[in-house]
Amino acid sequence: MQRWPSMLDNFETYKDDYTSVAEYCREYFEEQNINFEEAKKYRTIQIKVRDRLITYEGEELQLPNKIKKNVANLRQSVSENSLPTPTIIYEKNHIRFAFEMTPYALIYSYTGKIPTDWGNSQKSDIFVKRIDRHWYHITPKDK
Repeated sequence: MQRWPSMLDNFETYKDDYTSVAEYCREYFEEQNINFEEAKKYRTIQIKVRDRLITYEGEELQLPNKIKKNVANLRQSVSENSLPTPTIIYEKNHIRFAFEMTPYALIYSYTGKIPTDWGNSQKSDIFVKRIDRHWYHITPKDK
């Protein structure tokens, strides 16, 4: 089986958009002082790119115009690759763009190091491909 059954083929075209959205979400969540041990549900935000919105816990985040444009470009990037709109998952050391109904995710590592906290998966269960200083493609290995 192919390691990357579906992935963002044109990442380089949209890298700045993904990076801006990832950094915006990181800053937003860092301001919330979220306790990871207590509140796993608070780490996930849903992008509604159709409306150029990012929502969290059902509330619309007040996005600067530049970030609204970046979110709209994310919609373009996924439609060009026949991927679903990603869910953004905030972790201690990275932001994960998880594409529902696919085994693929895109990771923005704050430090540039390969993240080791994959939720329920172990690092040995994941294929990782570095695509940029801070960015990685990931997909699970076949069992």
